[in-house]
Amino acid sequence: MFNFVSVDYDYFETLEMEMSYGRSFSEEFPTDAGNYIINETALKIIGYENPIGRSFTVWKTEGTIIGVVKDFHGTSLHNQIKPAVFMMWEYEILPKRIMIVRLNSNNIPATIDYIKDRTIQFSPGFIFDYGFLDDYFNQVYTNEQNMQILIKYFTILAIFVSCLGLIGLASFMAEQRTKEVAIRKVLGARTMGVMVKLSKEFVMLVLTANIIAWPVAYYFMNGWIKSFSYRTDIGIIVFVLSAISAIGIALITVSFQIYKAANAKPADSLKHE
Repeated sequence: MFNFVSVDYDYFETLEMEMSYGRSFSEEFPTDAGNYIINETALKIIGYENPIGRSFTVWKTEGTIIGVVKDFHGTSLHNQIKPAVFMMWEYEILPKRIMIVRLNSNNIPATIDYIKDRTIQFSPGFIFDYGFLDDYFNQVYTNEQNMQILIKYFTILAIFVSCLGLIGLASFMAEQRTKEVAIRKVLGARTMGVMVKLSKEFVMLVLTANIIAWPVAYYFMNGWIKSFSYRTDIGIIVFVLSAISAIGIALITVSFQIYKAANAKPADSLKHE
């Protein structure tokens, strides 16, 4: 059930991990070589109320729990955090193959060259290879990043096509209601009032489209989010903001056609066939 991680001094400090209970491994305590640190998930499984100082045995090797580290995500958020035990064993069963270094970002290439030179100096046969943790985590979410790019471009395309349709619909509406607009102007209607009247129809169309789209979007988005063990909830505010954005884009798209129809001279419009 547990992941076993062989570490060295300063492991938790280098990665800036926080302790919920106790302390990390320290050279001031020689006995730490046989002690253990667990994460919060492991503590829940073990069930100790006061874990510090309690006996803990791994593969018949008894030691003492000296610390509990706060849970952290070492893999994708698709996966649940697993119970982990950290130890300083030097046995071949858990060899230390990786050195983790926190770098100052001022001159990373020179720092890497320095580390490489010292590695080769102390271990001539070792093949020096390195990577960055942020690159690793970016690779973990490659599928999500690709999906984000696809969604972005298809959204732009969908909005563009929709705007073309709205322009055509606004032009058709203005053509069909030319005389109605002219009569309203003759009876004293102002340009702004006519624009509001004509815009209401487009607002109602966009609102109707949103009401239809909301449950469909929620169904697919919620299905995708469920693939993550750690996820957020989809709030109503997301759909409200999308509706407001859609209405704004629609009004901007048709505003010119509506303004032209509402601002036309009544005499010319009444002669319109």
